[in-house]
Amino acid sequence: MSMNRYFQDELAYLREVGAEFARENPRLAPYLGRESSDPDVERLLEGFAFLTGRLREKLDDELPEVAHSLIELVWPNYLRPVPAMTVVEFSVIPGADAVAPIERGTMVASRSVGGTTCRFRTAYDVRCVPMTVTGVDVDSTPTSSRFTVTFQVLEGMDLAQVGVDRLRLFLDGGADASVARDLYRALMQNVRAVTLVGAEGTRFGLDPQAVTPVGFAADEAVLPYPPNAFPGFRLLQEYFAFPEKFMFVDIAVGDRLRRLRGSQIELRFEFSRPLDRGGTAGRGTVRLNCTPVVNVFEDDGEPINLDHRKSEYRVRPMGGKERDLEVYGVEKVFGWVRGRNEQVDYKPFASYRPIVGSGRGEVYYRIRRRSAVASQAVDAYISFVDSESRAIPMAAETVSIELTCTNGRAPQALAIGAIDQPTASSPTFVTFRNPIGVTAQTPPPLDRNLLWILISNLALNYSSLADTNALGRILSTYNVRAQVDEQERRRMELMLEGIQSVRAEPMDWMRAGGMLRGVRFQMTVQESKLGGAAELFLFGTVFDRFLDMFSNINSVHQLVFHGVERNVRYQWNVRAGQNRIL
Repeated sequence: MSMNRYFQDELAYLREVGAEFARENPRLAPYLGRESSDPDVERLLEGFAFLTGRLREKLDDELPEVAHSLIELVWPNYLRPVPAMTVVEFSVIPGADAVAPIERGTMVASRSVGGTTCRFRTAYDVRCVPMTVTGVDVDSTPTSSRFTVTFQVLEGMDLAQVGVDRLRLFLDGGADASVARDLYRALMQNVRAVTLVGAEGTRFGLDPQAVTPVGFAADEAVLPYPPNAFPGFRLLQEYFAFPEKFMFVDIAVGDRLRRLRGSQIELRFEFSRPLDRGGTAGRGTVRLNCTPVVNVFEDDGEPINLDHRKSEYRVRPMGGKERDLEVYGVEKVFGWVRGRNEQVDYKPFASYRPIVGSGRGEVYYRIRRRSAVASQAVDAYISFVDSESRAIPMAAETVSIELTCTNGRAPQALAIGAIDQPTASSPTFVTFRNPIGVTAQTPPPLDRNLLWILISNLALNYSSLADTNALGRILSTYNVRAQVDEQERRRMELMLEGIQSVRAEPMDWMRAGGMLRGVRFQMTVQESKLGGAAELFLFGTVFDRFLDMFSNINSVHQLVFHGVERNVRYQWNVRAGQNRIL
């Protein structure tokens, strides 16, 4: 329930009770009855309704101070909004003197929308190739298919001088995401042969294992996650918020690309089964030189004058109009003590230092987030406490804050192609644009039983994952958009209905002459309720990596999906987890 609803409920209650009281006390009827026109009484009722509404909201949130402090320790990102995301495609300018890698974290900007220029940060390293996709062709038989991508080398460019040992392709389904999903499934599961063909007829065969997925490594995260947060939850959150992040594949070509001559190159994939929706792929389905981008950027906060008149202070980004900049995270807090010209650095209370005792006697800052009263935004507040979480008096000083910010809801108004403005860090040898739309920012679920969510996550283990109800709660927790968007909520409900059963069976796996114990997860699903067989494969690939990060030391797991409608069976490789086998 929003603050406005609490306010309206309390105001309606006061007016209703006031009318009853006026009937019992006729002398007060001119002030408290429904016919009262005294503006002072009306303002008094509204002010009281506002204060009691805030109190009710806090009670319904079940002690948010406790839940927020605990979640800041273990899953701080759950209290942050999910920023707007999209994909940006770079195009090498013909005749460019040099083509260098575009590093992760490069900033790009949009055209002005409503007076706001939105800034985005790249998530992947991009090794630009001076080629464009000029054609996509699909040939299918009842038992197999061939998928051919034709590239045109830019005029005046020489591939022999480009130090690229892999091609990264973005699968863009456009208005029909199932086209990209079907191609992704075929590239991950059904590749029988890969051939690189030059214009003069030169052919190089590639190993089918040269095709690998993208988006699962720590340096390929789109959402910024702190080191103390479990990265498996990030994968789930990114899948639900922006599944296109995983629609990238790498083709390891070694030095073969540099050995080709001519202006036209073909990349051919032989599949061991016919394509379904992927058979309708066109030229725009495959793109080069792409990366996901996220609307997160660094900015300074307005300095705070500690006058000790308040227990906490609103954190505001420097400059900008109201609500075109929103606080995503507080990165650094430091103060200048008046009269001493001395800088004091403050550590976050969620840094574990107060817990282990190494920070006794120090002052910490604590961040609390609240839903904004007048919008769907989230406001951040800062307070200063000791190691026991108690507010303490401090010397008068000015506190400076370094922030990461978003542009709030402004990016959702950006059209395809609107992110094309250079910044100080964007390279000069390329142009760029977004070939797909921009997702809307999603506020965090600050009033959604946070304490119980925390407990369920702390109690997570293999046994709980093998229970359909518990698994459904975990998945629902990280589909934040389903908690504010009706269409996404319905899609999530269908997904949970489609997971019919989950079984965790013990398994043994021989590795390097030793036997490892593990768990085989068998999931029975209805493909249509999870978006189809191809979408099911993408979800399974993400969930398999989630289990991989969740595995205990010296243990393995294997994920198997059984579809009851089309009799599909997906089986992922046995994984030994992120921990080194001892």
